[in-house]
Amino acid sequence: MDLPQWLNSNPLLAAVRTENICEFIDTSGKSAPLGQFQYTDNFSNGLACINEGGNRIQEPPGVIGGNFRFLATDGSTLPLRFDEPSYFSCERAIIKYGTLAKIVDTTGETIAEGFEGIFPFHTGLAAASKLNAIGYVNVEGEWEFQMKSGDIINNFQDGIAKIIRNSQNGFVNPTGQWLIEPTDLEILPFSERLAGYFENGKYGFLNDEGDKIIAADFDNVTHFKEGLAGVTINDKWGFINANGDLVIEPSFDNVRTFSEGLAAVMKNGKVGYINTKGKLTIKPQFSAAYDFKNGYAVAQEKGKLGYIDEKGKWKISPVFDRANHFVSPLEDNPFLRIN
Repeated sequence: MDLPQWLNSNPLLAAVRTENICEFIDTSGKSAPLGQFQYTDNFSNGLACINEGGNRIQEPPGVIGGNFRFLATDGSTLPLRFDEPSYFSCERAIIKYGTLAKIVDTTGETIAEGFEGIFPFHTGLAAASKLNAIGYVNVEGEWEFQMKSGDIINNFQDGIAKIIRNSQNGFVNPTGQWLIEPTDLEILPFSERLAGYFENGKYGFLNDEGDKIIAADFDNVTHFKEGLAGVTINDKWGFINANGDLVIEPSFDNVRTFSEGLAAVMKNGKVGYINTKGKLTIKPQFSAAYDFKNGYAVAQEKGKLGYIDEKGKWKISPVFDRANHFVSPLEDNPFLRIN
């Protein structure tokens, strides 16, 4: 799948909403020549979920009725119509029909069907249930491995999936082998091969072998991104590295994880950004702000959303009620929604 000519010079798009109008914009803020809809989500694998003919509502997904479809960058749509939003990842999408779900490819062809439940694909696998079996299927809809009846399974993150068995937390690798046997210890999802754990009212971190490598000394934690994790000490947020060293002193009211070398931080009710050395590179000035992706971050001012660059300058004025990351439409973009 190739990009149309109009996208070649500015190959990033974002789904946005202004009041009841949903559309796509490029990084100049110009509307893409793809039309206006009642719902849009970002492109992934060359296709984006849209809704035509529905009515806006407050509750997620923000629209009721009409038809959900997949839109290509050339303006064509797949011959699929469905009742709930979906998106592509690993060149597969999950479509619900009645009480069941099926896997379709980027041409709209059905790959496998009859699932009572199935999550979107990540790293080539999807948690699924079918005919009293639960486990993980590959992109062809075939079982890679199965788990026990009664297990609560989750999608893979960072090559590790959380399994709850008999109210205990365990983790498996993509072949179904236990990395961490089920335990009573409360363990958060893994990121960068580390996961937070909760013990005696405090958080620490363990590795993917279950070894507690950072002591449970923190009131709260984020996951690791770009080698750093947010932690709270005495109600203030700072950052540690993967060795547990405090590298950015706790001085913030709230933080997000690092992305493209910057992390959003809150001070006195306003949000700015720091670099990995803890230096404020964008002073706190926004009512809300989110992660950087492809050089842009969504920020909020006076209740409206726009886009800033890495210097904190508005590149697209805050006029939107919803705004997603700028992404390359052909790439795998499984995590789409900001707010």
